Amino acid sequence: MKIQILTQYYHPEIGAAATRWTDYSRLLAEMGHEITIICQKPNYPNIHLFSKKLFNNVEDHKTLSLKICRTWVWINDRNSFMKRIIYFNSFMISAIIKSFRLPKPDVYIASSPSLFSGLAGVFISTFYRKPLLLDIRDIWPESAIVLGELKSSISKNIGYALQNFIYNNSNAFLVAVPGFSKHLSNNSHSKNKIIIPLLNGVDDEFIKMGEGSSKSYSDSINLIYAGNIGLAQDFVTIIKAAKLLGNKYKFIIIGDGIIKGEVLKLIKNTDVKNVIIKQPLNKKDLINEYSKAHIGIVSLKNKDIFKNAIPSKTFEYMSCGLAVICTIMGEIEKIINESKGGICIEPGNSKYFANTVKNLTEEKIDLMGKNGKIFVKTKMRKSDLIKDAVYEIESIIN
Repeated sequence: MKIQILTQYYHPEIGAAATRWTDYSRLLAEMGHEITIICQKPNYPNIHLFSKKLFNNVEDHKTLSLKICRTWVWINDRNSFMKRIIYFNSFMISAIIKSFRLPKPDVYIASSPSLFSGLAGVFISTFYRKPLLLDIRDIWPESAIVLGELKSSISKNIGYALQNFIYNNSNAFLVAVPGFSKHLSNNSHSKNKIIIPLLNGVDDEFIKMGEGSSKSYSDSINLIYAGNIGLAQDFVTIIKAAKLLGNKYKFIIIGDGIIKGEVLKLIKNTDVKNVIIKQPLNKKDLINEYSKAHIGIVSLKNKDIFKNAIPSKTFEYMSCGLAVICTIMGEIEKIINESKGGICIEPGNSKYFANTVKNLTEEKIDLMGKNGKIFVKTKMRKSDLIKDAVYEIESIIN
């Protein structure tokens, strides 16, 4: 197949969105498919992380049929609603222009959020009369409304109108979370269309790099959070729990995002001494940090919309032998229970968080870490997940 993928975020950017199609595009190319990526110039999550001189507008992989086309985007700090809207729209426009200059593929994949990437996919696929698969990593505008990004009735109505238009003009859906299937089935614009599961698993390289990690205990138990420091994450609970646990427990937060300043301020005002924040790291350095940690934290705010969430960092933690403490109830709870690789607890409760951690012996932590490794290796390899998805994608275009 010839596949064109519109994804605003891509390597070397970090986070679940960038990692998802960075890994899956390479795996698709290794399977013999011709892949073209349309993505933005690297700038997320921090506009100062990347040198513009290091990345060409078009990059061809040396050994695979994988072309990466980086388009212009209005780079800003995204610290207001209007800045974020312009940011997303600038990518949508430049992605459409770039796509029109490329050979048409057999199928388009547009990764959302934001909805504007999906809208670009609709315009391009309709113009060339080729199928469009909408990749849904998160449900918009619902998530944006819950997080307070869309407040006025006008903006909410526009969001839902965009969603319905994109759903109506998509031929099928890729879903990062099984629970999204119910949402699509209940929407009259997406009902009865093909839904293809494609979870955010772990790539073989990550599993291999994590194999060598072994845990040792000295004078502290180390907890780690690695990922976006954004509106959806519940850092208030994490920092308050760290305060309750004391210096026997070390908390490391690795990442960046729009509320990083607020988190730093909270740490200072709470006078917490056992929390360290580090800049985002590349894969090798991140795994090195995982190797020194014992527990991985998965945390989102106590909102119903997040009951469908399955944060991909869960599987990264597991692949490196970390026990998982997860403050989300819902879809992820099923996976945690099946793997026996961690514990799901009530969200937004710092005392319960602290008490749960206190009750974990070194033996329990090690056992959950071993269970998680086994689960990821047998059920969450990206190389296996994409093969199942490709079979269904081919049935759509044939």
